[in-house]
Amino acid sequence: MEILVGLFILCACFASIIAFFIVLFVLWQRSRPPSPQQQASAANAAQVDREESVATLLPWSTQCLGDLACQWRGTRTLALVGSEYRGQIASLSDPQGSSALAFHLSGKGRQGVLRLWTSDRQMQLDFRADGSTSVSGCLVGSIRPDGELLDSAGQSIGAYPRRRGFRFVMGSIPVAPRYTSAELNRRAVAEINEGLVRRSGPFAASAATRPLIHNLRADVTREEEDWLIALIGLELIYNVRREFNAAAGQGV
Repeated sequence: MEILVGLFILCACFASIIAFFIVLFVLWQRSRPPSPQQQASAANAAQVDREESVATLLPWSTQCLGDLACQWRGTRTLALVGSEYRGQIASLSDPQGSSALAFHLSGKGRQGVLRLWTSDRQMQLDFRADGSTSVSGCLVGSIRPDGELLDSAGQSIGAYPRRRGFRFVMGSIPVAPRYTSAELNRRAVAEINEGLVRRSGPFAASAATRPLIHNLRADVTREEEDWLIALIGLELIYNVRREFNAAAGQGV
């Protein structure tokens, strides 16, 4: 009997050691930067998504910004080598119908690439584990972790100071959404809701009726529109990070 108990304990210890190393291996894999092959695969998948969806998007105009909801619909694929999110930001006027903004996000842990497109433009956001984000495509610049917005020459042109500190969430969904002012060219051009979420579960239902952007200036410029789209992309990245943290049991 003692031998059986000893064997059982030995097997349990061996299984625990194996599980420990599997967890370490998964964390190590997810923390590594994407390989060139993974980057190429993600770029190809994003191009296919764009070709399939751009014809269904609403024609872009400045008014489309005010019609975006705090909810995106689409799919996510989670795997050892990373994750993919693809879909569209829902429209307030027609939550189940066509939208004006689509995306494809591929990431590993807290870093990756987000591609955004409308009927008349596209851009790419490369986000890193340190919280910095570079923007390319129709808009060239970067976003610092503190929210400072920089142009292609590294000069400060605005700010998007998201609030820090404790925030009550259910899973990965903020219960009390809040808006942050986007400042460009020394003026506030709009406020963006920090509660952009995926359409999933009862706590996300009200997001379809909540505007993603309000207090949009009537005289917003084309460049300011581009920056607002980039900041919407930043909120998508934060939503994905909340989902990643919730799945890992790390909180927000």
